[in-house]
Amino acid sequence: MSGKIEQLKNIIQNHAGIESSDKEKLIEAVAKLNDQAADYLIFLAENNPENLARINQYFKAKSEVFATQDPEKIKSFLDKHYRELLDEASQEEN
Repeated sequence: MSGKIEQLKNIIQNHAGIESSDKEKLIEAVAKLNDQAADYLIFLAENNPENLARINQYFKAKSEVFATQDPEKIKSFLDKHYRELLDEASQEEN
């Protein structure tokens, strides 16, 4: 396991706004990331700790929706989050 993944795990473990059970699941998810993705999440978490809580909420919601195996719910979820990302990106440009 890379040092970047370990750094990201430590950031997650020390985050006060994420419940212990969620931390474990988030750590499992980030353990599978490549170093480039880990770098980006480290940047987001260090830039604003609230970003990590938002990422955790996204992972939780995604897991719940995908567990339903309902194609319409999955498509709706992905469409919603894609629109939110586009909206945020356009707001940052302005």
